[in-house]
Amino acid sequence: MEKEIKEVLGLILNKLNGLESRMDRLESRQNEIYLVVKAIEHKN
Repeated sequence: MEKEIKEVLGLILNKLNGLESRMDRLESRQNEIYLVVKAIEHKN
């Protein structure tokens, strides 16, 4: 039983780490989009 619980917790931690990585990439892209929009606004 304890082994199964550890395995499930390990799977959950892996999923959370994956989500954290995806969020980090999305934040970088959001910053890039923001900079592009600001550059376009400035040009106009």
